[in-house]
Amino acid sequence: MPVNGRLNAILVHGMDETSAWWEPIQPLLEKLGVTCRAVSMPSLEEAGPEGWVDYILQQLPSTPVILIGHSLGAAVCAQAAAQRPVAGVILLACPLSMEGLLPKAPDAAQRSLTEWSRIGLFLMRTATSTKHLSMDVVHFVGEEDPWVSVQAAEKGPFPLVAIPSAGHQLNGSNRFRKALVHYLVQSPY
Repeated sequence: MPVNGRLNAILVHGMDETSAWWEPIQPLLEKLGVTCRAVSMPSLEEAGPEGWVDYILQQLPSTPVILIGHSLGAAVCAQAAAQRPVAGVILLACPLSMEGLLPKAPDAAQRSLTEWSRIGLFLMRTATSTKHLSMDVVHFVGEEDPWVSVQAAEKGPFPLVAIPSAGHQLNGSNRFRKALVHYLVQSPY
């Protein structure tokens, strides 16, 4: 169980999402004694994924914190943890390559080739720079996720928890929420 409610978490949404994505999950975390702050990320088009990392680094408190991110927000959390140590990182449907993302991503047509290239380069750098994170990291992926497959996630360096009957939007999965609670209760935080 988290240490006397003194554990802080920063929750980072994915591309084209808002901090409201965390509404089904945040109460579960708070019930476990985790103080949560769901951040609203700046415009991806203006800041780019690198700007998101900078934004998260600015948000880190001096107290122990875990970073929990979904999709591109998960890759941002991993990259931030590679730059500044945190207590742990929980990745949800984290793409560490463009494998499976194009042309299936729901907003693929709305993004320019330059923007997708920028995201792809960011994901490649993140996959390389996060291989040896020294803190506790876990990766949750839905078995029915059309963009981040279990097979692609297995190629990554992080312990994987596959969630049956779940897609990319893990926040709607009861199985995911139960697995997350189980993980946090058993975690070293």
